[in-house]
Amino acid sequence: MILRSSDLKHKIKNRKKDVMIANHVSQAVHQDYFILAVIKEFSEVFKHVDVYQKMIFTGALHGLVCRVENMGIQMLSPIFSKLRIGYRALLSPTPEKINHHRVKGTFPTDHDKELIQTPSSLLFVVLGWSGNSPTVTIEVYLPVAKKWFYIPQNIFVKRAYHGVVILGILIYVIGGFDGRHCYNTTYCFNIHKRRWYRRASMKVPRCYVTALGFRGMVYALGGYDGDERFNSCERFDPRTRKWKYFSSMNARRSDASGAAHNGKVYVCGGFDGVQVLRSVEMYDPEQDQWTLISDMLVPRSGQVLVSHQGALLVIGGFNGEMRLRAVERFDEEKNVWVQHIPLLDARSNFGAVVLDDQLHVIGGYNGEYDSFSKQYPNNKYILLLLFRTYVST
Repeated sequence: MILRSSDLKHKIKNRKKDVMIANHVSQAVHQDYFILAVIKEFSEVFKHVDVYQKMIFTGALHGLVCRVENMGIQMLSPIFSKLRIGYRALLSPTPEKINHHRVKGTFPTDHDKELIQTPSSLLFVVLGWSGNSPTVTIEVYLPVAKKWFYIPQNIFVKRAYHGVVILGILIYVIGGFDGRHCYNTTYCFNIHKRRWYRRASMKVPRCYVTALGFRGMVYALGGYDGDERFNSCERFDPRTRKWKYFSSMNARRSDASGAAHNGKVYVCGGFDGVQVLRSVEMYDPEQDQWTLISDMLVPRSGQVLVSHQGALLVIGGFNGEMRLRAVERFDEEKNVWVQHIPLLDARSNFGAVVLDDQLHVIGGYNGEYDSFSKQYPNNKYILLLLFRTYVST
């Protein structure tokens, strides 16, 4: 059963009134009252939703509480308004059709919509290579519960060495390899509906593709079609549902990694068909131009590039001879890469994501299939819970 937004109108209106009254109480009491009111409302809703929806809401509530704890009294009413909109959006069977402006007194900005549409504090692992073949599974990690869950879904293709990008409530899976062929396909998974949808295919097949989200679009950089590596790049616009080429990189790269950072796109390392690369390029979207910047300290393929706490980090990978623990940080002022805190375990072809300002390093390959994830809080790594399946990207 799905609780519809119309059933919540009366309760939501009363809750807002309760929170406004609470503004006259001290900050500590106010925060407690606010949080308890929300939890009480959630406890009623939880009686009518399935396990997956409970997981989404627990994550959203956890993210909200973390924000509230460090905010002043004047911030509580706007936060409650955002929660109310998110409440409706997450429970509705057709969240993309909700008219947010119908909620009295709230006119969400683009930032609000992004906050509303993306579930807080959830980590998704989508498909990948497990054992001797690609997988069809999606796992999600809920930090507040410290548990991994499988998500029921209607996937009808296996993929590994693909690209994954999350935009709002949609998870895009582009290209990849099924054990026999490389593909140019694009699929998107609706987190709320738990269903896959086909979208326009890329211009060329790409496995070992570098994929990232930037300015509301899906970027596909380089890759391999089974015969050659590419320096070509294309991007998918969800509004037009079309792929278009843009400026090509300076080097051919498969098994590289990219990240958006300070309004630019960076790509590093990879394999050009002859050697593992050290080179790094920066894309300026205003100029539609790639520029080579300083090389990394060591060559890497199957590494991960990530923007974390204002800095670019390149993590792990394969140097042509061995898997790496080494991590490098880019010093933008000096235009040089410097050594950073290494991983606990060497790995390549893994995932990494920033979750609640902590860097999580997930899965990968180190000569044996690896099933655990790492968390990077306060400049150290710690072991987290095991996956349910062994997986590399």
